[in-house]
Order: sequence, then C-alpha cells, then structure tokens
Amino acid sequence: MEQENSTKALGKVDVYLGIICAILFADVIVSNTSLGPSVIAWWLIIGILFFIPNGLVTAELTGTYPDKGGIYGWIKKAFGSKWAARTSWFYWINCALWMPSAFIWVSGALCNTFFPNAGYFVEVLISIVITWVVIWLATRRMSESKWIVNLGGVSKILIFSLVILAGIFYLVNGNASQNVVTAQTMMPTVGDGLVYLPVILYCCCGMEILAANAHEMQNPRKDLPKAVMLVVILTIVFNMFASWSILQVVPVGELDLVTGLNQVLRVAFQADWIVMLSSLVLLFSVSVQIITWSQGGARGASEAAQEGELPASMGKDSPKTGAPTGALIVTGIVSTVVIVIYGFMASSAADLFFTLLAFSSILFFVPYAIMFPAYMKLKKIDAHADRPFTAPAGPVLAVICEVVLIIGMVLFVWVPGQPFDTAYSLPIIIGLIITVLIGEYIVNRQIKKNTKQTDMLKEVE
Repeated sequence: MEQENSTKALGKVDVYLGIICAILFADVIVSNTSLGPSVIAWWLIIGILFFIPNGLVTAELTGTYPDKGGIYGWIKKAFGSKWAARTSWFYWINCALWMPSAFIWVSGALCNTFFPNAGYFVEVLISIVITWVVIWLATRRMSESKWIVNLGGVSKILIFSLVILAGIFYLVNGNASQNVVTAQTMMPTVGDGLVYLPVILYCCCGMEILAANAHEMQNPRKDLPKAVMLVVILTIVFNMFASWSILQVVPVGELDLVTGLNQVLRVAFQADWIVMLSSLVLLFSVSVQIITWSQGGARGASEAAQEGELPASMGKDSPKTGAPTGALIVTGIVSTVVIVIYGFMASSAADLFFTLLAFSSILFFVPYAIMFPAYMKLKKIDAHADRPFTAPAGPVLAVICEVVLIIGMVLFVWVPGQPFDTAYSLPIIIGLIITVLIGEYIVNRQIKKNTKQTDMLKEVE
C-alpha cells in the first residue's frame, strides 16, 4: 500500500492548495463588496448557515467515498446511473458556460491593465486563445501540472493578503475610511440578504471539485476532509477582511467590477509596480482556477460517458495522462462558440452576458441540490461504511443546505418585494428548460442505446 501511495501525484499540500485554488474566488471580491458594509455580516451568516454545514457534509463524503468522479460517484451510489448522468450533465454544462465569462473577464482585465488601447474584438480573440491554453494544460498529467495549481493556490492567498494589507496600510497612513463601516452599517437586513444570498452562495460551493481526482491522491480519505474544513474557514475569514479593507479605501459607488482590485491597490499604495505585479498574480490565479474547474467538470462527464450515459466522444481519456481529453475538447469547443456569439452581441446587448452568468449560476447549484439528498440516502443505505470523518447532525445540516440552495436559485431569477423583470428572468427560465430537455434527451438516448447493445450481446450469447 505504501508503495502504491508513493506513486500517486497529489500529496497533502497539493490537496490543500488545489482546493484553495478552486474555491477562493479572488475575481469576485469587488463584486461582493460593492453591495456595501453589511456584506461582512452576511458572509458570517451565510458561512454559518450554509458554508460550514456544506463543508462538513462534503468532508464526510470525500473521506468516505474518495472515488474517481467525485460528486458523480456519490450520486450514482445513492440514486443510480440516470440521476448520476443528469448530475454530470448539469455539472459539465455549467462549467462549459461559466468558462467563457471567466475567460472574457481575464481578457478584459489583462487588456485594461497592459493594453488599454486594444479593441474589444482583440479581447475576444485573446479569450479564445486563453481558452485553448487552459484546455491544453488541463489535459496534462497531474504530476506535470500540479505545480501550476499549487502556484494558483498560493497566488490566491497572496492576493487576499495584499488586499487586506492595503486597507490597513491606507488607515495607518492617516487616511479616513471612504465608507462608514460600523456595527450599525454592517447590521444585516432581510432586503440585503435577498440580494446577497445567491452571490455569496456562489462562492460557497465547490469543495468537492478535487475529489474528482481522488484516485491520484496519496491519502484522500484523510487529506480531503481536513483540507475542505480548513479552506472553508479560511475563505470566510479572507472574504470578510478583504471586504472590510476595500471599504476603507474606495467608496462603494466608485468601485469598478472588473478593475476594482487595481483601484484599491493604486489608492492604498500609490505604486504602479504593485498594481501591475498584483494584476499578473490575479490573472494567473483566476486562469489556474479555471483549469481545476474544467478538469472537475470534464472528469464527471467522462465517467458518465464511459458508463454509456453521455455521448461516447466525451468518454475518451488520454492513454498517456489519464486526463478526460474528450470531455475537455468538447468543453473548449462550447466555450469558444459562446465567446464568439457573445463577441457579436455584446456591443448591442451587454445585459445578455450577465443573464448568462445568472443562468450558469443556477445550473451550478443543481448538482449540489441533488448531492445533499444523495448524502442523506447514503447515510441510510450505507450506514456501516467506514467514515474517517462524520459530520455532526449530518442529515440536519444537509436539509438546511438544501433549503438555502433552493432559496438562492429562486433569488437569481426573482427577488421578493421587487417587480418581476420579464426581460431578465424569462430568458433564464427558458434557458433552464431547454438545458433540462437537452440533458434528458441525451441521457435517455444514451441509456436506451446502451441497453439495446447489452440486449444484443445477450442474444448472441
């Protein structure tokens, strides 16, 4: 066993940094903080109500079932192949639709910092180039690419630390806070909560992403649960203090959602070289984050395809590296098509892009809405499984997480107390219906085809 473990690519440090890289979202610090001082309190509230319970449940699952495929394998054990295939479809299509928004963000931030005179279509072209560089890196063997992911995790920690330091440095130099940050202004209200909940929830999912590569870890049953809980606490603390720091330096109304971190660092340190260097670190960390998510989404899709539940083209793994090459290539193609379509439509319909973000965010929540019931069922049907870590009152925590998730999904479409915006919400609802129908068609077609082939083999025998 020791000899077998020694050949695995991922050790304890790799697991910790991999999860940090995947779920410490440096690119959304400013968009969260732009909601005002009460975001600090809401991070604590949602952390207690959802993030920590989600971390505890995920830690138990990753330790008990460190299977290749991660969330796909857990749901398959609980509900069977069909629900597992559905989950893989949602998990994969969300990644394929989210990646274009991330690539466009990286390209926009890159051009804004280093090539301010570049035209919009240059940004689109750069986005496409970055897409295929990321896909290529995601197909590498973990022993070859893990150092990139490790650097991505370190980069996330550096960015958050630098932002926090900026606020402290700004105040120490005798500057007054640019926003009123007091116990009263941080006091949460129901109205704010309805706005904050889906945005912060988005940053509280994904701890299971590295479980898709558990087969390449030296000791997943022990390392994954510990890493999950450490990163959960780290994420809550970092986001609360980073938001506080940003609020000290720049007025909320003046924050730019793309270049906001540059604003903060430039105002606080008054040094262009710090801004330029931090921009490079941020862009690198976000790009590596995309690699981890593309690998996770593609791995689940590949597992489902190899079981005959998704198209066979998505189940072709590299014979040399074991990477889910087929699913990654399809992901790259979908991402490129979405970027090109957005490139033609953005100048006249910029809101379409943000609709796509909300749409992909709801898809992002769907696998987790299935995961929590799967966890509760596994606790019943597999009660005697060896659990290196057990979540206290796990089923209760799973129910709380499920309720919070469903509320978050609704709030992405409509916020109670506000008029129903048909132009914004209807495309999201229609897109969800179409996505579900396409997924059902693919899954049922593949399972029917697989069953037919099995029956033919039986007749031959």
